[in-house]
Amino acid sequence: MLPLLLALSQTLSQTLSLSQALSQALSLSLKLSLSHSNSLSLTQTLSLFSLSSPLHPFLKRHASMRCIAVLSALVAVSSAYLKQMDITDLSAYPSDSTILVTGAAGFIGYHLAASLRELNNVVVGIDSFNDYYDVTLKEARAHKLERLGVVMLNVDICDESMLKTLHARYKFDYIGHLAAQAGVRYSVNHPHQYVHSNVDCFVTMLELLRHTPEVPLVYASSSSVYGKGASIPFTEDECSDRPTNVYGATKRMNELLAHAYNHLYGVKATGLRFFTVFGPFGRPDMAPYIFTDRISRGLPIDVYHTANNEEMRRDFTHVDDIVDGFMRAMKHAAPYDVFNIGRGEPVSVPQFIEMVESALQKKADRHDMPAHDAELMVTFANTSHAMRKLGYAPRVATQDGVDNFVAWYDWYSKKLQTGAGFPGKDTYLPANKMPELLTSTPTEQ
Repeated sequence: MLPLLLALSQTLSQTLSLSQALSQALSLSLKLSLSHSNSLSLTQTLSLFSLSSPLHPFLKRHASMRCIAVLSALVAVSSAYLKQMDITDLSAYPSDSTILVTGAAGFIGYHLAASLRELNNVVVGIDSFNDYYDVTLKEARAHKLERLGVVMLNVDICDESMLKTLHARYKFDYIGHLAAQAGVRYSVNHPHQYVHSNVDCFVTMLELLRHTPEVPLVYASSSSVYGKGASIPFTEDECSDRPTNVYGATKRMNELLAHAYNHLYGVKATGLRFFTVFGPFGRPDMAPYIFTDRISRGLPIDVYHTANNEEMRRDFTHVDDIVDGFMRAMKHAAPYDVFNIGRGEPVSVPQFIEMVESALQKKADRHDMPAHDAELMVTFANTSHAMRKLGYAPRVATQDGVDNFVAWYDWYSKKLQTGAGFPGKDTYLPANKMPELLTSTPTEQ
């Protein structure tokens, strides 16, 4: 591969300016990542070769350096494609460890499990495959994870006996807890479901770790813990006791319970407040998917605003950045902490729609709607705490992330149209898996 890359870089450097050459190289990298369809951490690679680099003026004046720059970009993106990982200091991430990921067939859980597996970790993923949205998407994620070597199980996070069995069997070094009932508006009419999944089951996890407090737990919190009175941008030391919805209230309860278990039993627990996550394999109930799906099919979309015509703004954060922050928090293993994990650059919803229109090359039919009381008008992450403690630095620009997501949506929708299915959720039932798990060693997985 190296001779081919060298020849290509020489050709590009001789015929193109640096900006054009790097653009070609980065375009190639994006095509490679999208063709693989996993798109785990590849989009992050793009920002590493930003033309804002202080070396840009120097490189622009030297053809030989242009060749080296293009070659470096091509080698880097090819390596990222092969390894499916961001080019960064991998010592900031867990490796060669045994890790439990709950909610692994979910959106973020899928990306986390896949990325951890690429770092040579033994990864056990559990999920209940509930029908909050189309289970086919969860089955697709689970299928891809199994092909990567992740052990997938259809297990309810509230099943204490099964959790104990798995923990005794694998002796987990880390636990990433993403299993939860998601969705802000759905929580308004289904509060009991949220309390059960997000609070009761979280206590089950904490009780498991009460007896092995040395195992770091990193769990998903949410920007929804911030209420309407929160100052902008949101900071972790902001009072978060006035959420506007049941979902946010349950996530704040997670943080309080984690603090109590750390104080009483020394459980290591880190909460990550995610900000409007989007990317490949994203949830169908979230705006990026809804906008892309409906615009592509020529259907109208609802755009929410206040009575004063104030636009909603969201700190859209690509899933690659979320996973980067999550793995850093795992390795950091704080006794107790809470971090904002977002991009730190809010975008108005109409602006985001324009990005989707640009990626689809199709205009949206917009219908203005009044905002729901459960929704915040603005989310905006101050990520300085995560930057300082974890080295977290979001890299995926919103438009790049949108392009990445739309390309995945095109692949997935065509996959569904062909009628090509994925192994069903019953494939992952413990009854079908446990004999194998109990007789094999983790290194054989």
